[in-house]
Amino acid sequence: MMGSTAAEVKTPEAAGVKEFRNWSLLGIVLLGFVLRMYHITAPPDDFQSWRDTQGLMVARNYFEGGMNLFRPEIDWRNTENPGAGGVVGITELMVTPYLTACLYHLFGMAHWVGRIVPILFSLLGIVFFHRLAARFQGEVQATVAALLLTVLPYFYYIGRCQMPEAFAFCMVFASLYCYDGWLRTGGAGRFFLAAIFTVLMLLGKPQMAMHAVPMAYLTFARFGRRTPITGSLYAFAIWVAVPFLAYSWWSNVVLLEEARLSFAGPVFFQFKRILTDPVYYQSIGRSIFLESVTPAVCVLATLGL
Repeated sequence: MMGSTAAEVKTPEAAGVKEFRNWSLLGIVLLGFVLRMYHITAPPDDFQSWRDTQGLMVARNYFEGGMNLFRPEIDWRNTENPGAGGVVGITELMVTPYLTACLYHLFGMAHWVGRIVPILFSLLGIVFFHRLAARFQGEVQATVAALLLTVLPYFYYIGRCQMPEAFAFCMVFASLYCYDGWLRTGGAGRFFLAAIFTVLMLLGKPQMAMHAVPMAYLTFARFGRRTPITGSLYAFAIWVAVPFLAYSWWSNVVLLEEARLSFAGPVFFQFKRILTDPVYYQSIGRSIFLESVTPAVCVLATLGL
C-alpha cells in the first residue's frame, strides 16, 4: 500500500498540478511586484499620509538615535517634561519601521526604501494566502483568489505605505497556514512556527486578534468535543499570550509612564464614544464601498456569488 501511494504522488497529473502552482504563483507575485513599483520613489503623500509619515518618523529615529526595537521614538514632546526625549508608548511592535531603518544603513534615507519593506511583506503575504486557499479550495481557486487579493485596492495601498497592515496581514496568513498545518500533522516545528507567527500577528497589530475566530473554527473542526481537554492547545495559548502580554505591559505601562506620550493620542481611549455613534458606521460603510473594496470589486464579487 505504501508503494502504491508513493507512486500515485508521482503521477503526471500531480506533477502538472505542482507545475501549475509554481508558475501561477510566481506570475502573481511578479505582477504584484510590478504594480507596486508605481511611483516607488514618490514622497509619502498618499491617502493616509499622516500615518505613513508617522512610521517613517519612527524609522528615521531608529536610524539616527539607536536601533533599539523596543524603544520607538517620535519627534513631538509633551509639555510636562519636554526634555525627556521622544520615546513613545502604546504602539504596535514597530517591525516595518525597524527593518526600514536597517535598510537606511545600507542605502541611505530614500523614499523608495520606505516603501520596499511593506511591498515585500505584502508579496510574502500573498504567497501564504495562496497556499492557505489551495489547502482548502484547490490550486485553481487559490490562484484566482490570490490574483484578486493582489489587485484589491486596499491591499495594494497598504502594501506600499509605511503602515503596520502589510506586516500584520502577512503574519495573519502565515499564522493560519502554519496553525492549520500543525493541527493536521502535529510536530514541534509546526507548533513553534504557528506560535511565532501568531505572536507577531498580535504584536504587529493587536486588532488582528479577531482572527481567533477562524483559528477556533479550525481547532473545533480538528478536535471536536476533545478541544477543552487537549493540553497542546493550552500550551499554544501560553506560548502566544506570554510574549504578547509582556510587550503590551512594556508599551502601555512602562513606556507610557516614562514619557507620557501615546502614539495613538487621546482618541485611543475614546472607542466607546465612537462605537456608539451611528454616523461612524455610515462613514465606515461608505469608505469600504467607495475606497477600500470599490464598486468594481463589489460587482465582481456579486457575479462570483
